[in-house]
Amino acid sequence: MKIFGVSYTSDNKILLGFFGIFISIYAIVSVLTNFYLSIKKTNVYIPVIFFAIAQIIGIWLFHNNFMSVITVSLLTTLLLAIILLLYYPYAIKK
Repeated sequence: MKIFGVSYTSDNKILLGFFGIFISIYAIVSVLTNFYLSIKKTNVYIPVIFFAIAQIIGIWLFHNNFMSVITVSLLTTLLLAIILLLYYPYAIKK
């Protein structure tokens, strides 16, 4: 099978799996960010901006192939999700 003139092999299917994991974690980060904003914890933007910049720098430095880009995106988003989940007990205190 050819996509955009390039032969699509089974090796490329692993990219789809990693991209799916990245998008799933990104969706969790999005829900958590919106949750914190809805309970008036507006300082949540600080780690979001930090990891967005880290992702930009990571992609800029490691863009040899699609797997490198997806890996950088996956790692930065995963770290952001962990930080946002660790922030949860503090955020719900009154």
